[in-house]
Amino acid sequence: MLQSSVELSTEIHVCQQSDTRLSEPRLDELSILATTKKREWETIIIDSDDDGQVTKKQKQQLLDDEALARALQDEEDRAARASMGASVSVSSGQHVGASSSSGIVNRGEESFGIEYEAGCRSSSTFRLMQVKGLPQWANKGCVNIRGVIQGDVQVALLSNYMVDIDWLLEACPRLRTVPSVVVFHGEGGGSLELLQASKPNSWLLHKPPLRLSYGTHHSKAMFLIYPTGVRIVVHTANLIYIDWNHKSQGLWMQDFPYKSGVAQDSKSSPFENDLVEYLQALEWGGCMANVSGLGEVRINAAFFRRFDYSSALVRLVGSVPGYHQGRNLTKWGHLKLRTILQEQCFDEQFKGSPCVYQFSSLGSLDEKWMDEFASSVQAGSTLGKEKLGPGPVQIIWPTVEDIRCSIEGYAAGGAVPSPQKNVERPFLSNYWTRWQADHTGRR
Repeated sequence: MLQSSVELSTEIHVCQQSDTRLSEPRLDELSILATTKKREWETIIIDSDDDGQVTKKQKQQLLDDEALARALQDEEDRAARASMGASVSVSSGQHVGASSSSGIVNRGEESFGIEYEAGCRSSSTFRLMQVKGLPQWANKGCVNIRGVIQGDVQVALLSNYMVDIDWLLEACPRLRTVPSVVVFHGEGGGSLELLQASKPNSWLLHKPPLRLSYGTHHSKAMFLIYPTGVRIVVHTANLIYIDWNHKSQGLWMQDFPYKSGVAQDSKSSPFENDLVEYLQALEWGGCMANVSGLGEVRINAAFFRRFDYSSALVRLVGSVPGYHQGRNLTKWGHLKLRTILQEQCFDEQFKGSPCVYQFSSLGSLDEKWMDEFASSVQAGSTLGKEKLGPGPVQIIWPTVEDIRCSIEGYAAGGAVPSPQKNVERPFLSNYWTRWQADHTGRR
């Protein structure tokens, strides 16, 4: 089987009731919101999108837009910092807006050196990211990168496509003191040269090889190793200013402890196997690092079997470009998603519910593939043993007016690339749907 998806990217598939509130179109990011509610867990997908190769001109436009946006925000940020003074504490142990007296929500995570803002849920959740320019209520409970990378991080593996090291270190100073940092990236040409020149000397770079002649590494994830466990984050944003400040983005994260003596002898969980197999597919040989309590160890895919994932509230679905057959046919991509959903039962009210597809890079879809994909995302059965699907498909795609009225204005269109021939395929006109998210302040 030749996967129709050819770029490694992070895709988040959150099954809830019919609600398209979670994210807006972003650069080369496939984020699918299926409206089929799972009863006990969500599915986080590290996946790929189709024909999402950003042209050099588009990418340069994004970088120019980012530079302009940062310049315009500099004065605002300085004024904000001056006015907040001691009323807002931002450190490696606190969320933005949390004072030193913030209550800890999840006592089991104190050992990570992390505190959660009073009233917020713990890390085992899906969260929207903060957006500059929105009213305060629209950012309540949302996170920024400092609220994700915090505490006594000893090793950080950062996976992404576009990476701006200068912005990253400014936005998250904690990374300057992390002893071992590895960046998995999809950069090339001049962008790669800039990445190599701007990174701290101790940081390592790895560009996962591709089995096909087109596409790019696109997975957006973080693996943060602490003295007592690991924080795993799957998110939707490039590591650049505009993605973390001016676009609707989301992330899932959960913390896992090291295995105890009993857990080490137990059978590995599906979450563990899926995670390790995906990391192996990146073909990274690993690096040596010092971790408290372990000494000098090799950090590689196998190292992640040291953690206890029995509390995982999600399943991971990875996508690896190439030709797959046999067991590998259902090991990756939407066919893997189908095998997971086929094992689940759903409330009767979700029979025939719609599937909402939301992405920012539209590939050359055809009706046959659309039917195949719909069969995967609508797999499963009701409690009465009836098939969940089929249900209507809705594709979120912005109009010119949507782009014009966004925070970035017309410049935001550079993050929604697609050849005109792909957008104008006649059969897609049956699926187009407008984005509506007034209730989250993210229309």
